[in-house]
Amino acid sequence: MKQLVADWTTVTTRSRTLDNAANLAPGFLAQVMRRYGNTAFGRQELDGEIVDQLDSGLWRRERIAAQRITAPPDLTRIVVAVDPPVTSNANSDACG
Repeated sequence: MKQLVADWTTVTTRSRTLDNAANLAPGFLAQVMRRYGNTAFGRQELDGEIVDQLDSGLWRRERIAAQRITAPPDLTRIVVAVDPPVTSNANSDACG
């Protein structure tokens, strides 16, 4: 997303949800403002910001990038596991 936005041929247009309030149900606006008003998701969806990474995220992009590999390692063992259903009737999941 950063590369796309940084590209000189890209035109970025932003708008807040409130800019479209006249076309939204009053209850909807109150509900989403209450639910997402002070969150990063709210900044993205209600304020029209591009939120690249959440501070509260479980993983940081840098850590994910550091773990990338160019090729998978050779397989040393292949395991096939089967989880058969507990029941055996018309509503049971198929197995096999």
